[in-house]
Amino acid sequence: MLHEAISNDLRQRIVDHYSTVAGATLSSTSELFRVGRATVNRLVQRYHRKGSIDPDKHGRLDKFKIDKAWL
Repeated sequence: MLHEAISNDLRQRIVDHYSTVAGATLSSTSELFRVGRATVNRLVQRYHRKGSIDPDKHGRLDKFKIDKAWL
């Protein structure tokens, strides 16, 4: 089931809570913010891996680019 995207403000609050509150678990954080446990896990992993909580861009950036030299 698809849900609305999570705002960057909420993403940051989730990661901050999980990272700074002593004894915070994935489950307790997900219950507090009413998101799935997997969502908390993905956000925390993304923050540690990329240093950012921003979502990935969707779609192609180079849509239908024509190589004029090939023509």
